[in-house]
Amino acid sequence: MKRSRLFLVFVLVIALFVTVGQTVLAQDTPTIGAILFSRDSFFQSIQAGMEEAAASAGAELLVNIHEHDINEETRLIEDYVARGVDAIVITPESVDASVPALQAAADAGVIIVCYNTCVNQEAQDAFVSAFYETDQASLGYQTGEYLANWIAENAVEEVNIGIAQCDFVEACQRRGEGFRQALNDAGVAFNEVANQEGYLPDVAASVGETMLQANPNINVLWAENEGGTVGLTLAVESMGLAGDVFVFGTDISPQLANMLLSDDNILQAVTGQSPEEMGGNAINAALTVIGGGEPSGYNIVPNAFFSRSDPDAVQAYLNPTEETEINGEGLTLGAILFSRDSFFQSIQAGMEEAAASAGAELLVNIHEHDINEETRLIEDYVARGVDAIIITPESVDASVPALQAAADAGVIIVCYNTCVNQEAQDAFVSAFYETDQASLGYQTGEYLANWIAENAVEEVNIGIAQCDFVEACQRRGEGFRQALNDAGVAFNEVANQEGYLPDVAASVGETMLQANPNINVLWAENEGGTVGLTLAVESMGLAGDVFVFGTDISPQLANMLLSDDNILQAVTGQSPEEMGGNAVNAAIIVATGGEPAGYNIVPNAFFSRSDPDAIQAYLDAQG
Repeated sequence: MKRSRLFLVFVLVIALFVTVGQTVLAQDTPTIGAILFSRDSFFQSIQAGMEEAAASAGAELLVNIHEHDINEETRLIEDYVARGVDAIVITPESVDASVPALQAAADAGVIIVCYNTCVNQEAQDAFVSAFYETDQASLGYQTGEYLANWIAENAVEEVNIGIAQCDFVEACQRRGEGFRQALNDAGVAFNEVANQEGYLPDVAASVGETMLQANPNINVLWAENEGGTVGLTLAVESMGLAGDVFVFGTDISPQLANMLLSDDNILQAVTGQSPEEMGGNAINAALTVIGGGEPSGYNIVPNAFFSRSDPDAVQAYLNPTEETEINGEGLTLGAILFSRDSFFQSIQAGMEEAAASAGAELLVNIHEHDINEETRLIEDYVARGVDAIIITPESVDASVPALQAAADAGVIIVCYNTCVNQEAQDAFVSAFYETDQASLGYQTGEYLANWIAENAVEEVNIGIAQCDFVEACQRRGEGFRQALNDAGVAFNEVANQEGYLPDVAASVGETMLQANPNINVLWAENEGGTVGLTLAVESMGLAGDVFVFGTDISPQLANMLLSDDNILQAVTGQSPEEMGGNAVNAAIIVATGGEPAGYNIVPNAFFSRSDPDAIQAYLDAQG
């Protein structure tokens, strides 16, 4: 009998040990509950990004969809809490109505991470650990900017636009504002002759046909989302108006990518989001907080731009593991850079990698903003028999004669970063790759607006170090101010001085801060200015009182973002390696009988103190 009791006790102890062991294992495996709006391709891509991140980290991921039903969303949140998830990753249906259920979840110890949309600012400050979203205004702006260039290239005299919108969603409203702003910034005179709700493909197709029948003068259609873009493209096709009406849109999907590659020449360009990255970042942010790390706060996920003029990029989207082989063996390319700063060093690195991969010879020279030296280099390249010249022209007009002479001699001309005037572009430039300069300022301004709200800054006094003698810098400034205005931020621009080299900008920053002790925010329009302003705050011992936001990214700025001094908060960077590589590839394609790539926008890269992993990844990539 005693032996039986001892055996029973032993069994119970073993059972208890196993149960405890299982509990420990469950605690060691984070469980995240994700909630999506719908099952469309955008959210399918977000889910794919989430699943990949969770699988990589060994976390359990639960996924549910509420189809825009606030009651179902509440039920899913409550169910996740009851199941004991560690975090909920959600795109809330409503900025206000979604708050109570999420607040209750947070009160129960569940980490809350937003993506795509979020709750109101007060609620974000109270319980949201991270928020990843697209710069919605820039989605419209980039397409509008491409359209402005397309109008000039095709000499369209009268621009009559019909729009399919989804303005019941705030994000769509902001896309529309960005689209119109880009056309206005470019000086395009346009007539918005029709504007109707249409965000599902079948509804937008019907809306598009109705608009075209009622307004036969429409020659451009634009949609604020994927479904609207699909529908408008189908409407033009069904009415036999290909070649007369051209569609521009928002979002990217395999269906839209194939429409861009279609021979019908209807859909011209779309600005897409990066849903896989958004979903993956949201999961990683939740896992970081679960593991005891810092909340990552507010983050902008960069756009992805696709146009008919760059079919290789569209094809790469459809087949991400397939790379189009570019063969440049036997070709000689002559590249000309502005200067030797880190931005152009990165461009050169991208050029060299692309040329080496294709087997082409690459010659590189720098003119240091000397137009006479630029002319000499162009003439030297022509004399040496290069197949193409890849250049960021010093002047829209003064650079034209030498480049025209090179083109007349049979040399292919490709621009990057800057280009010659539109007439010259139309005459002899095969491709042009540039950054959306206004969006560089806009993205930083938008981040600043959220930062101001998160930190409850009551009075915003800004000092700016600018480089406005360059048109690109002017546009950055316009975008920066536009973002603050769009966000309803009341700010005082108390100082604005030229300062684009680090040492000069440091001196300018100190002067501004001494003359205006009420300044609490500094912003610079370029890399050197951002470095200088950060150094100025450091040298004056104002860390914690004055915060710097800037433009362009470099290893030095990346390290400043990672510094414990908390001075530099965020920068919107260009993608110089991609720009340089694309320019070289475009030149090789034309030199080997392919089609000119035309005008292309290279996507931005955004870096903030709240996402140190992205900054470290950039530094690691820079070696």
